[in-house]
Amino acid sequence: MKKIVTLFILLIYYSINAQTSVDSLLQNGKYLTALELLENQSDTYSKYYQLGKIHQQIGNYNKAITYYQKALSYKDNSLTQRALAKTYETNGNTKYALNIYKQLVDSDSLNYLDLYKLGKLYAKTNDKAKAIQIFKKLSKVDSLNPNYPYQIGVNSTNKFRRVDAFLDTYKIDTLHSRSIYHIATFFKEIHDTDSTRLFIDKGLEINANSSKFLRLKISDLYKIKNYKKTLEYGLHLDTLVKNNLFAKQRIGLSYWKLKDYDNAEKFLNQALRIDRKEKTTFYYLGLVHKEKENYKLAKMFFMTAILLDSPDIDNEHYNLGLIAQIEKDPKEAIKNFKKSFQNNPRNYAALFELALMSDLYYKDKSIALKHYEKYLERFPTIHKENTVYVAKRINEINEALFLDEKKQ
Repeated sequence: MKKIVTLFILLIYYSINAQTSVDSLLQNGKYLTALELLENQSDTYSKYYQLGKIHQQIGNYNKAITYYQKALSYKDNSLTQRALAKTYETNGNTKYALNIYKQLVDSDSLNYLDLYKLGKLYAKTNDKAKAIQIFKKLSKVDSLNPNYPYQIGVNSTNKFRRVDAFLDTYKIDTLHSRSIYHIATFFKEIHDTDSTRLFIDKGLEINANSSKFLRLKISDLYKIKNYKKTLEYGLHLDTLVKNNLFAKQRIGLSYWKLKDYDNAEKFLNQALRIDRKEKTTFYYLGLVHKEKENYKLAKMFFMTAILLDSPDIDNEHYNLGLIAQIEKDPKEAIKNFKKSFQNNPRNYAALFELALMSDLYYKDKSIALKHYEKYLERFPTIHKENTVYVAKRINEINEALFLDEKKQ
């Protein structure tokens, strides 16, 4: 009897000592030695669990799965099941991970941690309805956790349900920047300017260096024509994020609006170096060189933008038409204004210039009359001065044509 007890004690001692050696080796990063030591041990749950854990840590997921499955054949417990599920998920086998989390949740109705993981997996596999159902349940159980309504928001397809969920998150946690960002973008989308600004500023209060909120702030400031402030925030973003195309473009455009054409050109050239296929940079550089009266360069940039942006090229052709006017080339101006309006029938400025140039260039005033009448029909209220002039010219041309007919 004494011999049996002594043997049992020795087995426990060597088992503990072996485990201590494995832990010590892993703490020092010697995982290969630890694996060798474990492989030489007798087959137990602990051996296979440890082997699975090491292989999971070093990214050898298929081996980790094999060892976790062997460990479960010795002892079925939730610790190993979770480790196996996590390994399946990391390895891209989400279906198997889902099944394990389902079993864990089904076996314990109060297992909310695994229920959350199950919800996240449903979301990952695009089963949004099931994910939302789980997050709603968790919101009732733990109403003070802002993450649950946030998860409802990111998984909802209806934009109004989304924003309601994000607002619920914000009510629980007024520092939840991800929800604040979604709320700000929603109000921007529905053109609620005051609410958009309120939440953009809240986001920047939480993190003044957030590139997402800085982009929103810069866009808003540029829209309301506050170009000095746009520059301030744009330059800040430019120092935070290297080679940020958006920042370079907005800085360049703000300098252009402030008539600092050299700095505008400098930053837009930097934007061009970041992405040489981004047509708007070529277009903006065309605008800058037009103001600097470098018409040859301006035309080159506009034509490049046309090549890159076809068929959405009305602004480029419109500006080419303006340059042709300056260079006293009415035929080229008419050609470009016509192309601009054909490309975008909402471009009232292109139609107005087309009518003007046709009036100046063609002896046959019926050509200009046709364009003037089209302008008055489509854009009677969009530009008061243009409308007054167009109405006046229509009357004058009609009178002249009537007198010509009488003479004949």
